Amino acid sequence: MTKDYYKQCIAMEVYAPLKKHTNRKLNFIDKFRCKYLSPELNAVYLIRRMLYLNTLTGGGFFARLIHTWLVRRYGIFVSLRCQIDIGLRIYHPTSIVITSAIIGKNFTIFQNCTVGQKFSGEKGYNMTPHIGDNCTMYASSSIIGDVQVADNVTLGA
Repeated sequence: MTKDYYKQCIAMEVYAPLKKHTNRKLNFIDKFRCKYLSPELNAVYLIRRMLYLNTLTGGGFFARLIHTWLVRRYGIFVSLRCQIDIGLRIYHPTSIVITSAIIGKNFTIFQNCTVGQKFSGEKGYNMTPHIGDNCTMYASSSIIGDVQVADNVTLGA
């Protein structure tokens, strides 16, 4: 993940919801509120920061610190190996697990959801889910194993 892509993700996923409601340029206080005070936006910010730091040389330690913070504060486990495209939205950030998955643009996830790989012992490889663009996972739904989810799909329990 490049620094420009990281900044683009933060601008679209963290700052855009407030900017849409206020129709003005955000100042320091507004950005602080978005990044640190709103649980939904703070979870997305921490995930993006963690994935960005993991790509930097020597940033793995800080990425693991943020990973631990996400697990302890929100109960969100996001693997450092997952690939999440731009447009991540998390509503009700609690009990979410995303292991090494490939997720497309504009992915929305609610509470108690799992996106996980399945290890096949007899075949000796991991089966990773691939999720398309504009997908939504509602509460208590799961995607596990070698699954291909198409674009514009809504998943429920």
